[in-house]
Amino acid sequence: MDSYTLEETIQRLETDHIIARIWDRDPTVWGSPDGREITDRLGWLTVVDTMTPRLTEIQAFAREIRDDGFTHIVLLGMGGSSLAPHVLAKTLAPQDGYPRFHMLDSTVPAAVLQCEHAIDLAHTLFIVASKSGSTIEMLSMFKYFWQRVSATTASPGRAFVAITDPGSGLERIAREHAFRAIFLNPTDIGGRYSALSLFGLVPAALAGVDVARLLQSAERMAARCSPAVPARENPGALLGVFLGAMARHGRDKLALAISHRFADLGLWIEQLIAESTGKHGTGILPVVLPQASRLADQARRLADHALIAIAPAGEAASAPQHPAALVRELPDPYELGGEFYCWEMATAVAGHILGVNPFDQPNVAEAKRNTANMLALYERRGALEPADAITLDARTDTSAPAETLRRFFAEIQPGHYCAILAYLPPSDQWDALFAELQEHLALRLGVAFTFGYGPRYLHSTGQLHKGGPATGHFLILTADDAEDVPVPGERYTFGVLKNAQALGDRQALETVGRPVLHFHLAGEARQTAHALRQIVQAAQG
Repeated sequence: MDSYTLEETIQRLETDHIIARIWDRDPTVWGSPDGREITDRLGWLTVVDTMTPRLTEIQAFAREIRDDGFTHIVLLGMGGSSLAPHVLAKTLAPQDGYPRFHMLDSTVPAAVLQCEHAIDLAHTLFIVASKSGSTIEMLSMFKYFWQRVSATTASPGRAFVAITDPGSGLERIAREHAFRAIFLNPTDIGGRYSALSLFGLVPAALAGVDVARLLQSAERMAARCSPAVPARENPGALLGVFLGAMARHGRDKLALAISHRFADLGLWIEQLIAESTGKHGTGILPVVLPQASRLADQARRLADHALIAIAPAGEAASAPQHPAALVRELPDPYELGGEFYCWEMATAVAGHILGVNPFDQPNVAEAKRNTANMLALYERRGALEPADAITLDARTDTSAPAETLRRFFAEIQPGHYCAILAYLPPSDQWDALFAELQEHLALRLGVAFTFGYGPRYLHSTGQLHKGGPATGHFLILTADDAEDVPVPGERYTFGVLKNAQALGDRQALETVGRPVLHFHLAGEARQTAHALRQIVQAAQG
């Protein structure tokens, strides 16, 4: 795709007054004549104006928590309720004396236990975050830690904070349990567009982030993305044109080469782009590249890839002379506020170019329904066995599973992609293994490989997997639980819930005709990781 096509798209954007119409909350920008579901999701446009009056309250609460002696904060949430504060807390150096931030967005028993072992229950504040207040992961995690805290104090509610929409189930729970604080977010801000709302600002402030400075960065970017600025000078419009036009002309894999300083930003961008654009057979697949890999060079060569590099000022390579590559420099880590805003505007523009509504997620509900059905099946039968899963352990003869995997890889054609979906506890060990496999397989097969932890990806790339282009191939990994964890008040455990989510998503993928291969890792993690590496290597000859 040449620069003329980009220029032509920018010109069309200006001729049709798209930026002004977005600010006017005109649903016809995305092809909807009435569009109540769209106009009720555009509060992110003016989020700086909405949140600035709340800064004093947020900052005072953060000081109160610090001064009360809390040493840890645990955010219990999924997707749009957790990824932005995770990025902010991990990227921006907290002030001295503020609690250490932890995020739990997993139903894998080992992840729940790892979180519990990393904190001091008596000095931990739990932030329960959910727009709808009905997410099964959030509710399960809340029930577990409420029970654990209740065993240590007669006033457990003092250790809990809710962030949710007015009238949600979570607001009701928080009031019934006398939570220490309830922060009610504007209802017209959707989850993945909520980075600069209370969902992002409250946890970040509690971790010591200067949220006023963050909003100032966003305010500057909002001004640059306003209708008063021509589209060709508007950072959000230009980024959106790059994303949308590239995808329309076949470059629907967005490779993200992000410097170590901003590495966690990839998770947030991945959700925003995939869940917003991946529907009705179209979409942009974000491919977060492993650090120090050779895949950025490959992305420049592949005809179905576009590449964006994100780095601090002075650390980014000079802009590559390639029409499908773009470099974004952040001169200050606090420019993340502006970066969040820019990507949100860009995603709205890309949705217009692709002809999709970037504010819904029609395929997410199916996996949730399938999970509920799997749990009901478990309650009737008392067991939930992975159907047709190939079991791997330290004693597995690699020949048969390697041949099955070889045939699976052989079906992946140029322009397709493969996603590794691992229902395992997030850890440095697994991160390193899957980064290794991602690079190895992408270079050997010449296609995009992505990796996501379950159930996190269900609230992120899961929408694109089912609703996007029918070019995905999916490798699901589940594993034995060395120790299971009960979900208080329920007949199932976290281990059962995790397996129900994996099987429910597998069913959803197969229903829409996506190829799926399921490996179950049995035994000790280090040994099964070695067995998996051996089988992948054997499958590649």
